[in-house]
Amino acid sequence: MKYFFALTIITLFAVASYAQDVIVKKNGEEIEAKIIEVHETEIHYKKHNNQVGPTYILNVTSLKEIRYENGDIEEYKTAKKSKKNSYSIKKSEKIVVRSGQYYYQDSQISSKKVKQLFAQHNSDEAITMWNRAGLNHGISYAANIISYPIVILAYFYPFNAPFSGAIQIGGYFVSAGLQVVFYGLRSLYSNQRIEAVEFYNEALKLETDHSNDDYY
Repeated sequence: MKYFFALTIITLFAVASYAQDVIVKKNGEEIEAKIIEVHETEIHYKKHNNQVGPTYILNVTSLKEIRYENGDIEEYKTAKKSKKNSYSIKKSEKIVVRSGQYYYQDSQISSKKVKQLFAQHNSDEAITMWNRAGLNHGISYAANIISYPIVILAYFYPFNAPFSGAIQIGGYFVSAGLQVVFYGLRSLYSNQRIEAVEFYNEALKLETDHSNDDYY
């Protein structure tokens, strides 16, 4: 059993060590990195193999996309200049959710970018809802990870050991309960993130309506 837990811990650390963001530039160059900050005109990052080293800065005009370690992809498209109009039209600040992905001004964005938009518009309630969803997401995955060693230990528990039957059945029930927690909190996480986006969009609408009011 000691070897099993040691192997589990080593595996988790190995997975964590390989998690990384990938910056893809327009010239095809790929940079393995850890994204520190994302701004409108530039991103700040550290090299994946030297995360205690210097922070590098790239202008977003040189980027094609960023592939985040959690699977999110943020694309950067060059804005096309209009030949008919010399002025720019302000696009909608609304965030759209489609199939679990977030879109802003016709481009897919990462969950980090969503939270940045919340902060830009001082939507504190949306940020609180978003963080609460993130907490549930973390708990759900912890329950999922813990459930596997429990069911394995229950399965391999010696039949001739005292209370072996009760321990095995108890292990199966505990593992099944953790799986129920995992799926329940994962569903709750998705709903809470959507509610946070809807709250932000509604607050944004009210903000826009008030900005168009005439005062005398």
